[in-house]
Amino acid sequence: VTSFLDSVAYLYSVVTQLLGFRPFHHEGKVTGLAAQGCSRRGVPGGTFDIFSKAVWIEQECRGWNPRTGEKPWVIRTDTTGDYYKAFSTASPPKLLAELRGLSREDIAAGLQDVTEHVVFEYLRRNGYLAKQLCVAGGLFANVKLNQRLRQLPGVDNVYVFPHMGDGGIHIGAALLASVGACAAPHPRALTPAALRPWRHVFLGPCPDLAEIRALAEEAKCLGRGISVIEKVEALGFAEHVAGQIADGRIVGLAYGRMEFGPRA
Repeated sequence: VTSFLDSVAYLYSVVTQLLGFRPFHHEGKVTGLAAQGCSRRGVPGGTFDIFSKAVWIEQECRGWNPRTGEKPWVIRTDTTGDYYKAFSTASPPKLLAELRGLSREDIAAGLQDVTEHVVFEYLRRNGYLAKQLCVAGGLFANVKLNQRLRQLPGVDNVYVFPHMGDGGIHIGAALLASVGACAAPHPRALTPAALRPWRHVFLGPCPDLAEIRALAEEAKCLGRGISVIEKVEALGFAEHVAGQIADGRIVGLAYGRMEFGPRA
């Protein structure tokens, strides 16, 4: 079984700090940088090769996967601390040495490429790929990874739980308890047939126009030019926002209740 210590997402945070960004907050910037770099997969000394020393996939020597009829495949990370150390943002010495002198873009590209490779191979070799793929976990805040998952042969749709990180774990626990699928079933547990799907996850507060105007006035007192434009009609809405951006303005868009999850 893949251990929580063998975390690809945590490696992503280590590299986020190594590149000068804030770990656990700015991983999306690394994903964006990756599009501008080259991992040189298959080339010794390329960033894909370097990060492959930090995280890889291997077959267990024991156990059995009923989906494939073979021993399961697991994700493993370097345990020496040379290329990766679980739950430490300190720069691993050999990883840092091999990346020295390389561009931030190429480093980001190598990390992204290895992340995608490890996740794809883990799913493929364990027989987890399906037409309808449902994923959760902080790693799946990586929009490029999710896009590539959707493009895999045989996958028709990828559903990412809206609060894919640790903050959404309790929802899964509550659902398990709701159907009695736990060590001590709740006396009021429901049958699966009694469950109803959520129509949406817009569970947060709805912005109030008066409150928004008050905040704008407060900002003006601080010397920041902010204007509030109320535009509720659907026709021409996207064009209006695009026009504001094209004119060099920063647009803060408030539309209905906030979504449950980090993207809010």
